[in-house]
Amino acid sequence: MRIPTVLIYATFCFYANLTFAQVENNEKNIKSFRNGEMRNLIIHELPRILPEVEVLSKKGDTEVLNFDSQQVLLINFWATWCLPCREEMPSLSKIVEAIGSNNFSVIIIATGRQSNEKVKAFIDEHNLYNLRSYRDPKGKLASKLGVLGLPTTIIIDKGSMEVARLIGSTDWNSSSAISLIEYLLTRHSNE
Repeated sequence: MRIPTVLIYATFCFYANLTFAQVENNEKNIKSFRNGEMRNLIIHELPRILPEVEVLSKKGDTEVLNFDSQQVLLINFWATWCLPCREEMPSLSKIVEAIGSNNFSVIIIATGRQSNEKVKAFIDEHNLYNLRSYRDPKGKLASKLGVLGLPTTIIIDKGSMEVARLIGSTDWNSSSAISLIEYLLTRHSNE
């Protein structure tokens, strides 16, 4: 038995409209968090797939970061010589504490030429042990992910997609930032 082309077309249109409505609805929901400290948040019209990337661990070993973790992630590109980066870093640590979920973590990637010793000294000085720390000494990863300035924070949802980014520093421990992360933590479980 052959299914009429019209029926196939109608079914396709129905599901396509449903999918586009869901993407549009999710974008609207994220946009509602664009206030206060999150007012400069750049929200992607369509979420972006992130490739596996290589970074240097604290020990200097090459490590592959795979973003298929079912976690909400903040990936912050920073440098020890960048004053706004240094000022923002404690708030990244505080949001980890405020959220208190195994499904959320912050990855900090020191990009550009800076020694492992300087990075470690900064982390030790500010007790930033709840942040996963890596280095990108040649800036290859920053370039690959389109990071144009420091600090830049990439926001990844539980579906392992980049949904937004923030260029410049902010207070990640603000109520608007915490609300955004809490929303992203519950979003996929409600879809």
